[in-house]
Amino acid sequence: MKKKTTIFLLTAGALLLITVLWAALSTKNLPDCRSYSYYECPTVCAVCPPCKDCNSIGCQTEKYCTSIGFNKSWYEGARPK
Repeated sequence: MKKKTTIFLLTAGALLLITVLWAALSTKNLPDCRSYSYYECPTVCAVCPPCKDCNSIGCQTEKYCTSIGFNKSWYEGARPK
């Protein structure tokens, strides 16, 4: 019984380590969305105003656009054609 528990804990620890490393590496390759203009905004970014009451539009992260109330359908429709 002790051997099975040890193997289980080692396997769970290895899976956790792999998950953490994968998450760290995948977010490291994301561009700085704010450094792009509206017309050059990469598809991994979103376009929305820099604040909820602003009149301009720029390149931001999807998470940021969503956090200020602009959902995915809004910022996909606002992309330059």
